[in-house]
Amino acid sequence: MSGQISFEEIIAALAARMQLPLPGEEAQLAMAPAHRGKFASYQELGITPKESAVLVLCYQASGAFKFVLTKRTPAANVHGGQISLPGGKKEQTDADTEATALRETHEEVGIEPAAVKLIGRLTQLYIPVSNFLVQPVLGYLPTKPVFAKSEIEVADIVEADITQLLDPARRLTMDFQAKNNFQFSAPYFDIQGHVVWGATAMMLSEFKSIIQPIVRP
Repeated sequence: MSGQISFEEIIAALAARMQLPLPGEEAQLAMAPAHRGKFASYQELGITPKESAVLVLCYQASGAFKFVLTKRTPAANVHGGQISLPGGKKEQTDADTEATALRETHEEVGIEPAAVKLIGRLTQLYIPVSNFLVQPVLGYLPTKPVFAKSEIEVADIVEADITQLLDPARRLTMDFQAKNNFQFSAPYFDIQGHVVWGATAMMLSEFKSIIQPIVRP
């Protein structure tokens, strides 16, 4: 665990911090692709986005503060092959976006919804390419998780260490190419050798700005 602060103290501090105004879009944009500002918002376009939710799931393992990422299978319907937070599209049977995040996390990595303790919501993020409005939800497990990944959606479960997210040397930039051969530059996090960029990096950027003052050695 970073410094002398315990996992329980970090969670308590996170819960207290989440009662204050969030860093919001400014923190998200620190990890946005260079062309992000060229997209109009869904409000400006007058369209209705598809609701979705992801879970920033924190836990302690081997004395380290960790959170869960997934590497999607190439066949995954959305963002195949990329590193993502567990989550997906809101269904009519979901009571709210928290229920969506918990259900999708259970489907993808096998964590029972009742085992997750919710802390709060981060700032919503609109993804123009897929027309998803994503609600990031912050939660934790009081005990080390036992994962069971979906063979259809998840190629690998990445148990990310918070120290890698906070390490400034792991914030890098590279050139990407979209399916239509559109080339662009974007920042990314190098987490355990994985390139974490785009919407996932933008949501994690806000989480980083919240937790960094808490766990700084």
